[in-house]
Amino acid sequence: MSSTHASSGYLGTSTSATLSVITLRPGGQLVSEETLDPFYQDMVSQLHQSLGVLVVGLMLVAILFWVVCVKAMQYYAGRAKADGRGTKATVATLIALNLVQFVIAVYQVYRSVVLNFGDLFKLLDSDRCIPIQILVMALTACVAQGFFTHVLHTIRRNQLVNKSSIALIVIQFIMAIVSVAELFQLGYGAIMIFDFGYFSIYAMFGLSAGINVALASVLYLLQRRGAPSRTFREKLQYWTFESLMGCGVLSVFAAVMLGVAGLDLVWLVTTFVLRDLYTLSVLFKQVPVSAYTT
Repeated sequence: MSSTHASSGYLGTSTSATLSVITLRPGGQLVSEETLDPFYQDMVSQLHQSLGVLVVGLMLVAILFWVVCVKAMQYYAGRAKADGRGTKATVATLIALNLVQFVIAVYQVYRSVVLNFGDLFKLLDSDRCIPIQILVMALTACVAQGFFTHVLHTIRRNQLVNKSSIALIVIQFIMAIVSVAELFQLGYGAIMIFDFGYFSIYAMFGLSAGINVALASVLYLLQRRGAPSRTFREKLQYWTFESLMGCGVLSVFAAVMLGVAGLDLVWLVTTFVLRDLYTLSVLFKQVPVSAYTT
């Protein structure tokens, strides 16, 4: 594949009278779309569909973030008074991470849609947008999983299970750091087009899904012992918001969408939703719906 060097080091497009050019990091190489295989041209064409995905996804995330804020106010107005400093610090950390990621997501989508007139190449190759989203989402996952590991420890003090859970959470965060390092070095768009994605991100999502499903299942089995049977609504709440099961399902979905349609950015929108769902899982655990219904 022939290429020439350019002074810029980002992934972008420029149009001349004869051909369209893509600028790829590292090295700022200019690659004509005419030299790409049909498969790669199809991947590049997916970028035009991603604007709608991002805008709709941001609207969904805004609604979820509002739910997080409402639930947080309910928590601090009630249950927080009886909780220890560790639990209150955990909730505060999750809310802070939610706020940071929400602000970054809004800014980057605004920058891509409005300031850069729909140029998604700059969004994909940004040194900050996608890497920071992945890092903050991974931090949120680790905090929430650590919280539920502590809940498991208070119910049943099994050192093997608890230490194994903590070890897997640490490995998951290491995979996230590796993913972020790759993104900073190479750029998301370039790798997705020419190297078929990132193994470290797939591994991070897969490991996260396993941790989430395992914690949700074990806690459900332990909590139902000697307790009255739950109503359908209570079971539905547990398997969606009150445990990490919903996060586990979404993690699998994000990994699949990253593999089959990485440039559509459905997986990126899913990470936005995951961030809110991790926080909601902790908040619903502390303040179930039944506490405010009669």
